[in-house]
Amino acid sequence: MGDVTLVPFTKTAETEDGLIAKLSARGLVFSDESELRSLLRTVGYYRMSGYLHSFRQPDSDKYKSGTTLEMVWRLYSFDRRMRLVAADALARIEIALRTLIVETHTAAQKGDPFAYANAAALPKFSPSRFSHFIAQIDDGVARAAKAAEPPVLHFRAKYSNPRLPVWAAMEYASFGDVTTYYEGLDVALQQKIGDVFSAWPSGLVNWLEVIRRFRNICAHQGRIWNRKINTRLKYNFSNNAALSDLWACVGSSQSCGYTTVFAALSLCAWLLKCVRPESKWTSRVKELL
Repeated sequence: MGDVTLVPFTKTAETEDGLIAKLSARGLVFSDESELRSLLRTVGYYRMSGYLHSFRQPDSDKYKSGTTLEMVWRLYSFDRRMRLVAADALARIEIALRTLIVETHTAAQKGDPFAYANAAALPKFSPSRFSHFIAQIDDGVARAAKAAEPPVLHFRAKYSNPRLPVWAAMEYASFGDVTTYYEGLDVALQQKIGDVFSAWPSGLVNWLEVIRRFRNICAHQGRIWNRKINTRLKYNFSNNAALSDLWACVGSSQSCGYTTVFAALSLCAWLLKCVRPESKWTSRVKELL
């Protein structure tokens, strides 16, 4: 592929009237201009365009005949509701994983609350990766201290240890740091945790990366409808009997070789079944679909 010549961005921000005129000229049908104005002010044209894109005619900026604001808003509302449902599962999965990793590693290290800061206790890390991991954990605790988080202030006012015990430190770690922690564990401990989810360590590493990316999209209020996540999910959940009712919503013959949002939702459903089998979360997803 040859070199691409980059050009300066010369577009300027358009006025509300200009955006309404553009949408109308492209074929969006709306009966109440004040409603469209309200959406442009509270949602924004750029975010709305992600939901308008699938209504475009091939190779054109024009929308298909009959495209209404109500149709676009229904998609937007569905996406918002699904993101909230997904966020609920992701939060419970994240907390369960944090707890499981911390307790498994600490028990293997004879209860040492500072084993996470011992390179010998994380044998899968290279020296540089261990240093980066600890720096990330320390940064999280430092931000918590700067924000005057009571548990951090209490610990530092009472104890001389330079670092918090693992169960406290992990409360201020990002989910990415938690998944990195798992990757540093001895293979036997990785497998012990993987057994909870019926996954090999390499498979669980892949699943955690998918969850991390999906979580970040939801946390930043990103669009999840009609979107793919740029990490390949290395398991086809359409073959998982425990999720057959969920897959029936889209057809169990469909492949899950790449990560669509539905694949990520299937992964959430499986992980949640493993840690909270009594959960009715899958039913909520089915109702929305």
